[in-house]
Amino acid sequence: SKLPFLGEIVASRQDGVGLTQHDTVFIRSKHHDLQVGTTYSVLAEPESIRERRSDRSAYVYRTMGEIKIVGVKDELYIGLIEKAYDVLVRGDRLYPLLPLITDVTPTPAAIPLEALIFFTRTTVRNSAQFQFVQFDRGLEDGVKLGNIFRIYDYFDPQTQKKISDSDF
Repeated sequence: SKLPFLGEIVASRQDGVGLTQHDTVFIRSKHHDLQVGTTYSVLAEPESIRERRSDRSAYVYRTMGEIKIVGVKDELYIGLIEKAYDVLVRGDRLYPLLPLITDVTPTPAAIPLEALIFFTRTTVRNSAQFQFVQFDRGLEDGVKLGNIFRIYDYFDPQTQKKISDSDF
């Protein structure tokens, strides 16, 4: 299921569709969950993903930026876009601030684990180091921060002929 959000950008002083760093925005919070002086993550509408060979589906959220709440007026929160990783738009939603992970230490898995990659905007052939991929296993399966997965492809990407059954 989708994550519950704390507020939604409903308006801005700026003309145009796109909003970016240093713009002022107005946010509606159904349950008045936001706090003045607190910074929140802005996530785009999630994309539903499914891999036909997997028993799971998921939502992928893209982090769009960060907004600091600077005031409240007429039932709306006033926010300042502090960071914009992409163009924000009215309708983008606020969530608790995501932790910044800067140093990941490789960690051996407790048990061998197999996962399937979910593809959204990329494929294994045009992904590379420092790119994000999503796969169909998570914390409840024993995945921990720092685990390393190797990607195997058993079929030639052009001919779709089987290469091997082995993991190499």
